[in-house]
Amino acid sequence: MKLLSGERIWRRGFNAVPAIASVLDSMASNYRKRETNGPMKAGTIVAPSETMEETDLLVCNVQPVETVTPEDAAYDAQQLKKLEALLADDEDATLVAWEWAMGRRGKEAIDALGMNENQYEAARKRLLRKIETMEDERRNG
Repeated sequence: MKLLSGERIWRRGFNAVPAIASVLDSMASNYRKRETNGPMKAGTIVAPSETMEETDLLVCNVQPVETVTPEDAAYDAQQLKKLEALLADDEDATLVAWEWAMGRRGKEAIDALGMNENQYEAARKRLLRKIETMEDERRNG
């Protein structure tokens, strides 16, 4: 199959029998790997079982894993304070930032804020410049 698709090349002057033998060896090797590493044996008959009810599908007594460390939370709070300080003099950019935090962007954010597109774009660009300034300060120490 790889020969036909062009994935494997057949060099000029190479005899057909060794090439075909190599292809067959490769196919057999791939099949053996699938058999040993596959989720189930080929030819296994799987009988359908009774359908589970929704209540059976619920997982009980599972505690969520907390992936946010105290250091991450402190760093995020510090960054939020810096951003709030940078946006203190720009109400429109602050409103855009809050809309972004709520997951609204573009037309959806424009409608929620009651702005026209030009106002939104201007506030968005100012917000991005201030975020870039924050990022530069973080990189440069």
